[in-house]
Amino acid sequence: MQKVLAKESIKLLKLGIVGLLLVIVLVLAGEELSGIEALILGITPYVFYQIYCVIQWATKHKKK
Repeated sequence: MQKVLAKESIKLLKLGIVGLLLVIVLVLAGEELSGIEALILGITPYVFYQIYCVIQWATKHKKK
């Protein structure tokens, strides 16, 4: 259980870093972001990853 938790927390950390880099790139490009917009952009990679995992899980179970 702890291994799974560690793997998931590392994935969350990596996706959080990707989201932070996305926000940094947009700010450096001159975009004016409010706090909520930056937060939404920051969690977007994690949300997309979760959607991808659900789709993969569903297709795997549909084939069986």
